[in-house]
Amino acid sequence: MGALAGVVIGAAGVTWLAREGATDIETLADSAPSVDEAESQPRFDFYTVLPSQTLDLTSDIDPPDTNGSGGGDLYVLQAGSFRAREDADRRRGELALLGLEATIERTENDNGAWFRVYLGPFESRSKMAHARSITAQQSIDTLLLRRPRSP
Repeated sequence: MGALAGVVIGAAGVTWLAREGATDIETLADSAPSVDEAESQPRFDFYTVLPSQTLDLTSDIDPPDTNGSGGGDLYVLQAGSFRAREDADRRRGELALLGLEATIERTENDNGAWFRVYLGPFESRSKMAHARSITAQQSIDTLLLRRPRSP
């Protein structure tokens, strides 16, 4: 008796799904745009958005250093800031093994003494960028600092 009821319910479900599926397909076919309508409408809206936009070409970026010496500032890379002098010496040693000359400066602030490891000063941005790429390859984060050239 249970098997017979399952077969009857299953047959009714299949019939109902087939009828609903056919109506859904007919509805989709009626609502689909014709080929002419689809081709006449733009597929992307940037064709209409881009021509109406204006570009701000002013920039906060300094122009590239063309003569190599630069008359303005010197560039320094901070390669670390440590509480212990030994940690700063270790970082300076790592940089020396990479062929970079580093200096350590002690600074005092509200949090106490800090030992900062600096690379440079560099005369040009290209030399600074080269040193920065070397440190980045060794996963050493650097902070770019600009210092005014002393007279």
